Amino acid sequence: HSSSAIQSTVGGLKVQTISSEDEGASKSDPVFEFNSEHLVQLANYFENEMTGQLKKKLWEKVDKDASSLIEANEMSLFLYYSFVIFIKTKFPQSRIPKKDNVPFNRRMLTPLKKWLLHYKVSKQGLSYEEFDKYFSAWIREYHRDVTSSAKSLSVHTTEKTASQNMQRVPREQWPKPSVEWERKLGDVALTLAKADARTKSRLWDKIDPTSAGRIDTTKPLALFRLLYLLVCYHAKLEARHAKVPKVEDLQPLFAEVVYKIRRNLPNEHLLSKQDFFQHFARSLKDAANE
Repeated sequence: HSSSAIQSTVGGLKVQTISSEDEGASKSDPVFEFNSEHLVQLANYFENEMTGQLKKKLWEKVDKDASSLIEANEMSLFLYYSFVIFIKTKFPQSRIPKKDNVPFNRRMLTPLKKWLLHYKVSKQGLSYEEFDKYFSAWIREYHRDVTSSAKSLSVHTTEKTASQNMQRVPREQWPKPSVEWERKLGDVALTLAKADARTKSRLWDKIDPTSAGRIDTTKPLALFRLLYLLVCYHAKLEARHAKVPKVEDLQPLFAEVVYKIRRNLPNEHLLSKQDFFQHFARSLKDAANE
């Protein structure tokens, strides 16, 4: 990357802050591996160490159109340079991951971007005032979501049978009910979209009996239960005495749908009640149309 560097002194260190060039590290030094625990350090750095002048320089580097907003199409670059500043300041002997580094994007940049745009940043974009006041708190909140999901994942990795049920299988191996209900999936999504808030609350309470406000989608059967509940609800609306297939006959379909839906969740490790109310019907419809 050929971006010009901006000199700055932070905490007594002179660093090339907003260039992704590896001026402070040699080619033999390891590429920095950013993990979820570094998010807390990143939040602390932005809150307690990063100067207002440096924040302005970061902002101006990305806000090329001088719109006074970091828009959705600029968010990846904004987050990338935020990471660059942090790494160069706190880990000067580490090489900077390139913007097109696939693991770095998959594990850190893309999930954080999706979470921010979904939960925190308005459709107009991120304002400088929001960045200055709330960015650190948002990063900490995202870290809490990620780590709570990861802990749940470690607890449930021993559910061998459930995990096997999550495996996608070729469509030609599907039992007849999965094939039939794949064609009805769009209707199920429409039924959910038409449901009023009280009905959605009743449905949600069946899968969230502790009122946690979210379900952990790393539990292999969490979304299976939700999908089966929606199929049953739709079938009973269509005909009071409708016969619903056994859940095991729908598992190949559910595995496919879960795969598609999780890719589009702001945080693929969890589904919040808010997401269920506002977006799940659309996600289910999109999965049906793929």
